[in-house]
Amino acid sequence: MADPPPPSEAAFAARARELEEAHRHHSGPASSFIGTWARALFSRTRTSRLAPLPVPTRGECAITWIGHATVMLRYVGGQVVTDPFFGRWLYTLRRARDPAIPPGALDSTDLILITHEHVDHLDPPSLRRFPRAATVVVPPGGARRVGKGFARVVELDVGGQLQGPTRKIEVTAVAARHGIRHALGYVVRGEGPTVYVAGDTGYFDGFCEIGARFHPEVAILPISSYRPNTLRRNHLSPLDALYAFEDLGAKYLVPIHHGDFPLGYEPIDEPAEWLAELARERGMTDRVVPLAPGQSCIVRSLSR
Repeated sequence: MADPPPPSEAAFAARARELEEAHRHHSGPASSFIGTWARALFSRTRTSRLAPLPVPTRGECAITWIGHATVMLRYVGGQVVTDPFFGRWLYTLRRARDPAIPPGALDSTDLILITHEHVDHLDPPSLRRFPRAATVVVPPGGARRVGKGFARVVELDVGGQLQGPTRKIEVTAVAARHGIRHALGYVVRGEGPTVYVAGDTGYFDGFCEIGARFHPEVAILPISSYRPNTLRRNHLSPLDALYAFEDLGAKYLVPIHHGDFPLGYEPIDEPAEWLAELARERGMTDRVVPLAPGQSCIVRSLSR
């Protein structure tokens, strides 16, 4: 049976207008970038709790949020890490929480997926903590930033595919909207649920296309850096993320890219709080899976 076509341009435009109207009426706590930045600068970096990593069985994916945009996906057939960034500072921004890296957790990494070249997503010092046998996947032109030493550094453009070293994980690069020429998301398929990792992106019609083509069961979506409203062109608010989640047709939403750096005007804790409020209002608390840095969840494929 053929996949259903994605919604029409008119239907997508109507949803985009709904979002614009909803954001105009959303009144979060009053804040400013200077206030948010100053609070983060003079606050101590909190220690994240390290928890044992769950062991997935066939048909499952264990998802661990390390912090910021760094996520670990573990299938029976291999381990994938996205956008590793372990630094305590991002320019003049102090990290609010330490990255949660269980001892030895990076040693089994087969694939490292880089969504774009911004320093909090492609960070050579963080990459040096991984085994040299890992394959690093980057957007076009990104290999020069990675440097030498890895078994493979592969540049993928939208539509490009790659199998991991064990040949039990397949990655497809998909479009993102982040205001730079080469920004990607990835669809990861292993011996378990299909997982879509958005990277940094604004709300766009690509979510409908990705959902119609790949049918991801898990959507890993960023939810911060949305105030002032102009930032939403390249980032998702919690409300944008829920609309994207619906467009994708996924079963579970795992929110990331929040609570670590004050990248927008919104208070650093607002994105998680607003998403939880939206999930309660919409009866979606069983489908939105918030994780603390170092926390994991296991998702079993519905098709297995």
